Amino acid sequence: MVKKNLKIGFLNDLRSGENTDYSLLALVPFVISGEIKLDFPESDRISMGTPLKYHFSDIMKRELENKYSFNKLYISELNTLNADYVIDGNLNKYSCARNLYFYGLSVFGPLLWYLAAPAFITSCEFDIEVNIRNEKNDILFTKRYVDKEEVWSGLYYNLVTLNKVHSILIKRFMQHLLQDTEIVFKK
Repeated sequence: MVKKNLKIGFLNDLRSGENTDYSLLALVPFVISGEIKLDFPESDRISMGTPLKYHFSDIMKRELENKYSFNKLYISELNTLNADYVIDGNLNKYSCARNLYFYGLSVFGPLLWYLAAPAFITSCEFDIEVNIRNEKNDILFTKRYVDKEEVWSGLYYNLVTLNKVHSILIKRFMQHLLQDTEIVFKK
């Protein structure tokens, strides 16, 4: 039981770049695959629809509510609100690449699919910096989290949704963050 208030701020989105789609190259004969580069995966039709800075804040709120009992725990973008603890940070990178394999539209394409060669590979990586401050704006905790994950999906096997990679990454991030917050909140 933590007898204090916690404010979670939205992450500062410091990402740059743009989404590029070269997936139609996979339809050109003798070209093995096409790639979609996603520097902003939330704007992709298949991935998550919520902007990541809001998504991370909401997940942090839910997970911290489940682990600790704060007097008040809320999300706010305003800097004027006072709290005993404030969590904020930077979203330095969250990018994905999705490869679609058609194996050159040759005779071997369906054969490779049948033999369990991947049809889609989605790989994502992130770089997030998290800070925990007290009411005097002193930094109590700061850490940079970097991780990456890859999910393979085939035509006849491993039929997973392409956005499963996001839930795996975010779950691992939250497990590490919850473990690290014990230093601050269990004093």
